Amino acid sequence: MKTLEVTKQALHAPMKQLTEMGYIISEPSASDRRVRELYLTEKGKKLEKKLSDVQRKKMEAVFQKLGWDHEIVWREVMEEIAKG
Repeated sequence: MKTLEVTKQALHAPMKQLTEMGYIISEPSASDRRVRELYLTEKGKKLEKKLSDVQRKKMEAVFQKLGWDHEIVWREVMEEIAKG
């Protein structure tokens, strides 16, 4: 949650909804009982793939239009954001 910079309370409703819809499951961590680990179900994996494919195609179209050198810059920006 530190990565997302949100509270447990802010995540509770969306996580519950995703669980009820069958997209994720939550299991206790084997190493720390206080921690719950989230996993995509098969249904969740299919949705993630579908959404990622759409996103990938849109990004490819943009980089084809602007030039592939923009993709390099975009990746560098994303890496810096990921570092925090």
